[in-house]
Amino acid sequence: MAQHLSIKANRDRSPIIELDPARVRLTGNRQPDALKWMLRWEHRGLPWPIRRGFWDRFVTDFSKHATFREVEALLAADLDYERLPSFQTALRQLRDNDRARLPQLRRNRTFTSEREVRSHFEDVAGLIASIREHGYQLDHAGGIGLGIGRHGQLIKLKHGHHRLAVAQLLGVERVRFRVIAVHPRWFLRQLPNDTQTLSDTLKRALVA
Repeated sequence: MAQHLSIKANRDRSPIIELDPARVRLTGNRQPDALKWMLRWEHRGLPWPIRRGFWDRFVTDFSKHATFREVEALLAADLDYERLPSFQTALRQLRDNDRARLPQLRRNRTFTSEREVRSHFEDVAGLIASIREHGYQLDHAGGIGLGIGRHGQLIKLKHGHHRLAVAQLLGVERVRFRVIAVHPRWFLRQLPNDTQTLSDTLKRALVA
């Protein structure tokens, strides 16, 4: 398949596009351990970020993600994070186990003190307050990670879960995304006869 991808390779490895955040309704999940062998094969012979494989099939509705629910609960509590069940749960974990894990964060992230737990919730509340007061800064952190699946589905990948949740819940109209994975089946359907960059293809197909 690689020889049929008419794309200028190595020119725009992670293109940036601006989209309505409400269009990104899915978030990627970890693939089963049995498929870990595929990770190197997914990019082999293809210009980045074209990525074959089944990564686009392991997804969840973003509105059901723990991060989205955390931001939603913070807004409902008027940013008073001490009222959140997740905050109280984290404090109980600290008392019982001397460490706490929050479901809205990556599973390798742990907290070992109440100060760290409070710092996390204050950061999220501060992000919400900043976007609500000053609007979403399009250049913030270089773009939220985005993948485009085989059927054109927009999938939140890697970093930026809190920013996307806040943007969606506050009705932000435009957010900057960094495209870090594109399934070749979708890409080949979008590609015109003339060779062009991936950025051009994405803008033509997505930014109408």
